[in-house]
Amino acid sequence: MKTFRKLLANKQGMILVISLMILSLLLGAGVGAIVSMQTDLRTSSNLKTGKQAFYIGDAGINRAWKDLDASNQAQFNSISTTSPANYLGLTNLAYNGGSYTVETLVEHAGSTNVNNPIPKRVRVTSTGCYPAVTSGSCPTGNAKVVLVAQFRRLSLFNCAVCADGDIAMAGGSNTDSYDSRAGAYNAPLGGGNFNKGSDGDLGTNGNVNVSGSGTEINGDAGAGGTVTAPAGAVTGTTTNSIAPIEFSPVTPCGPPYHNGSGMTGSGYKYISDPTSKQYGELTLSAKETLTLAPGSYCFKSVNSLGEITVNGAVTISVTDISSFGGNGIANTTGVPDNLKIYSSFTSTSSASGLTVTAAGTQAYMVVYAPLANINLTGNSAFYGSVVGKTVSMTGGASLHYDKKLEDTSDGEVGMVSWRQDF
Repeated sequence: MKTFRKLLANKQGMILVISLMILSLLLGAGVGAIVSMQTDLRTSSNLKTGKQAFYIGDAGINRAWKDLDASNQAQFNSISTTSPANYLGLTNLAYNGGSYTVETLVEHAGSTNVNNPIPKRVRVTSTGCYPAVTSGSCPTGNAKVVLVAQFRRLSLFNCAVCADGDIAMAGGSNTDSYDSRAGAYNAPLGGGNFNKGSDGDLGTNGNVNVSGSGTEINGDAGAGGTVTAPAGAVTGTTTNSIAPIEFSPVTPCGPPYHNGSGMTGSGYKYISDPTSKQYGELTLSAKETLTLAPGSYCFKSVNSLGEITVNGAVTISVTDISSFGGNGIANTTGVPDNLKIYSSFTSTSSASGLTVTAAGTQAYMVVYAPLANINLTGNSAFYGSVVGKTVSMTGGASLHYDKKLEDTSDGEVGMVSWRQDF
């Protein structure tokens, strides 16, 4: 027992023991630090490659978007439910050290029902892989991201009046809205409600100038520049310095111009002879009439002091300065989307590129001329929508925006949804 007590009381070697314990703790901490560092490095590397795969997949989405929005919309229209999943050869396409594969299928075929149109929707799936692969699917061990987006063709007509330049309203002109799917403008809908609303919006990359007694915008007014209007002339929201509005270009329809078929009337003059200097020019003097059968018409110009009538779906395209004056143009169907007027003419000054007069009660139409100055005249009502380089409304002209036009699909391809699946 005394020997054991002596051993316990002997402190020789304690420094060595303590030193070994401290070294053991330091060694453990060092090993832990190394393991933690390696884990952080792996996490950082995975995060980096994951982000690279994400942006590569996003590049695939944007590449498909560009292809779908190709001129004349041929690519978008060609996609069907029976199309192969591989879209335009975008399989393992090398990009920034990685690769992407794009699959494109129809999500909804769409419907052209007059009262309830449903735009066609296309689903695009893009798989981003990093590092790049040249064949097969993205292998295990590579960073992989799957993105899914849906696209549809948007409407050219999302406002009562839109312009790339200035919009001027004067002389008691006004805007508001209705929905042709519910019936005629201001028709009773029951319960004390009427088919009349306050969505007669204006939007422009230039300025909005409202002047004159009784001139009113029953809706919102947004300008890339400034909105100048008397107090109370804009019933909705007024916004300056809005984001730029993009306008799809109009491809000139001719020459060659229309051959003259489908045109009947009294006294009008149309030159369908390609050898004539007036080739493609349509002219109506006062009291002369012209009826256009349903279909598409490509003219160099229209200069009318008479009356043009359409009784079905008609598209009129012009490439030069034109005027639908006199008794204006009558659309007996009462549906603005059944009369489309397109102009590819470019106005180089303040001179008019397109003049349209509402002289009766059947001025149902949509007008799209993003490079031409447009004048809307006549102490009468337009029903539909107008898009121009600049737009001037004078003489008490009214424009009743048709809400149905928001659901049409004649414009550029736009993204309507986006998500990450993996």
